Amino acid sequence: MAITVNVNVKADFGTLWAIDPPIQIAAGDTLTVTVTYLGASSVSTPVGTIYQGSKDVSATCMPTGTASASGNVITLKPITAVVGNKKYVVTVATAEYPTKKFQLRVQKASTRQ
Repeated sequence: MAITVNVNVKADFGTLWAIDPPIQIAAGDTLTVTVTYLGASSVSTPVGTIYQGSKDVSATCMPTGTASASGNVITLKPITAVVGNKKYVVTVATAEYPTKKFQLRVQKASTRQ
């Protein structure tokens, strides 16, 4: 199943938790995250990274696609291959806001309810 999450963040904010509790996804799901930077006219060069604990697992969990930007909206590479009952943190930065991070906690559901 394809799941899309749209998140609004204020461009002038620092690090924040965007969604709590974590999004639940089941085996085989693909999660697409779009982020709108409120107050910004445009953003470019988005970079998304996914961590399990302090370990960068982007190569495994975001293996295909490209992050993109259009106006003040970015779309991350699709998130797949997360492991059951684990928590992840996704960080995002852009060329305009390199010290600002958007964080999304994702927990892999072992079964769909």
